[in-house]
Amino acid sequence: MWEIIIVSLLQITIVLFMSLFLEGVRRKLIARLHSRIGPPISQPFRDLVKLWRKREEIKPECSSWIFEKAPIIALAVLLTLSIMIPIISSIGFSLRDIILIIYSLIIFRFILSLAAFDASSPYGIPSAWRETYLGILGEVALILPVLCLVVTTGTTDLGKISYYVESNLQLLSYPSFYLAAIAGFIALLLETGVQPFDVAEAEQELQEGISVEYSGKTLALFKLDQMLKRVVIPSLFLSLFVPWGISSTFSLAGLLVGTLSFMAKIFIIHMIFLTLSVSNARIRFVEMPQYFEVSIFLSIIALVLAIWRL
Repeated sequence: MWEIIIVSLLQITIVLFMSLFLEGVRRKLIARLHSRIGPPISQPFRDLVKLWRKREEIKPECSSWIFEKAPIIALAVLLTLSIMIPIISSIGFSLRDIILIIYSLIIFRFILSLAAFDASSPYGIPSAWRETYLGILGEVALILPVLCLVVTTGTTDLGKISYYVESNLQLLSYPSFYLAAIAGFIALLLETGVQPFDVAEAEQELQEGISVEYSGKTLALFKLDQMLKRVVIPSLFLSLFVPWGISSTFSLAGLLVGTLSFMAKIFIIHMIFLTLSVSNARIRFVEMPQYFEVSIFLSIIALVLAIWRL
């Protein structure tokens, strides 16, 4: 029992640290590419502390408790997911059913959209509509690549799927695995909302509409939610398609290797995000369904091949 508690707390700590650290790296590198000095890497930590100390403005009179509690609920969902997903070790939370994880991601998106609707902001409502629409398409695009691995492994337990992929290298000779990985990566980009796929927040158009009415502590929590999302969702992708390096034993060496492996993998995937961000303009909202269609199409082909063990 104490092993599970230690691993769970360690995974939460690593995810929180990497979320803030990678956001700082992203800001610094983008500034350098723009020939600016940029903020220090520790700036996200300072921003959260500054917001936490600020006084909260009175919430809109037309809103309810949903608006106030949504960032806390979203944070709880993400921290729970950081325990459920085998990030640095396969030892941990027992409820790792992939369907439960997908539904948890749906709750995360739904509660933030509901808060934006509840605030009735002229920027928040269009942003919430976009988030809801993309969520409907995004969950389909996310679950289909996962279903390919479920068919191949015969289980919905995320820990067992990760172990199967890691220990059965012949899976790398299956075309279905690569098609599912490509489809999953496209869905990952759309789910995390990294530029150029950040059409729901759209800073220049909707002024980050979902969070526009927040201030003080609730805004700090919302910002933390967004940074955590960009680590937790890629962690799900890495656990499924790049599980190598996850520790299967409880030992100091195993946890150290698992931690360093996760940091390296999540850093690489964020560098890919950064490359896409600085080299592409934001995609128009009406063009977004095309990318979902590509992901779903590849997933269907991969699923058919997986059924035939190809």
